[in-house]
Amino acid sequence: MKKIFAFCGDNKRTFLKSLIFTMLKNFFGITQICGIIILMDALMNDAPVKATLIKLIVLTLICMAGSFAASYSEQVAMLTTDFKMVEDKRIGIGNMLKRVPLGIFSSNKSEKIQATLTSTLRRSSFLRHMPYRA
Repeated sequence: MKKIFAFCGDNKRTFLKSLIFTMLKNFFGITQICGIIILMDALMNDAPVKATLIKLIVLTLICMAGSFAASYSEQVAMLTTDFKMVEDKRIGIGNMLKRVPLGIFSSNKSEKIQATLTSTLRRSSFLRHMPYRA
């Protein structure tokens, strides 16, 4: 995690926000287990059906809404972090290239530099390996 935060540069706060939303989304997933506990308790103790049903419906709606909101916020924060990090790295490489001699930009080398600044840097982004959920 230290390496990832170091690589984030100025985007640490947004990355941390995405981690918090990930945990919140998982919390809502775990909370669904409470519904099973409520149902099992109702079945074992002959609890009133109407009250149990209302509890389950409310819990389900809260979990669905919370999970959706957390998942959406997680994706926005992750993608924002990803794009900002790639942008920062490209600008850093561009600033470095301003100081190199012009001879380095021969046809072969300029193609490799361009590939690095476009597709290679994008593919190597650390968030590429994280699963994107709809």
